[in-house]
Amino acid sequence: VNLTAAAMLGVERTRLAGAPFHLHIVPNDLARFREHLHQLQSPNERVLTELTLARRGGSALPVVMQSVRAYDAEKQCFMTRTAITDITAQKQAEKALRESSELNRGILGSLSAHIAVLDNSGVIITLNEAWTRFAQLNGHSPLAGTGVGSNYLKVCQAATGSNRAEAHQALAGIRAVLKGTLPHFMLEY
Repeated sequence: VNLTAAAMLGVERTRLAGAPFHLHIVPNDLARFREHLHQLQSPNERVLTELTLARRGGSALPVVMQSVRAYDAEKQCFMTRTAITDITAQKQAEKALRESSELNRGILGSLSAHIAVLDNSGVIITLNEAWTRFAQLNGHSPLAGTGVGSNYLKVCQAATGSNRAEAHQALAGIRAVLKGTLPHFMLEY
């Protein structure tokens, strides 16, 4: 055990040497740790597992454990070499992204306007309930090209009938925003 791992755990290095490592893994992750060790069957095959370690004082430390099984210098027996990477920042970023996503869905859901969010190629990535309800009331299903995953630019381009002119206006306006030639575009149709 090196000094970095000892510092991560908040334990003196001398207290880690010779001690079973599983004592530093939170109880809920012990089965995952055993599976990690079980997967170390072949020499030089890397095994990666996300675990939570228990720091001195009880705080949790999310890590990725990467292990490889190798022979000792005399090729008499196997040993395991393991690197542990602190992924606290990654987990915090994932949590912030989830919370932001939930907030965005909440805001979109509270609006009465029909809203579809498009990616830079015109594919619908999310809808609000008002959009979905309007599409259903007007005989459209997600399979008819107005649901998540559909390319709304293609829907506007292919429009026919009485809404053709408005659909083509929408197409031109959306394309202008996507290209950056307009800061925003609004059309009621």
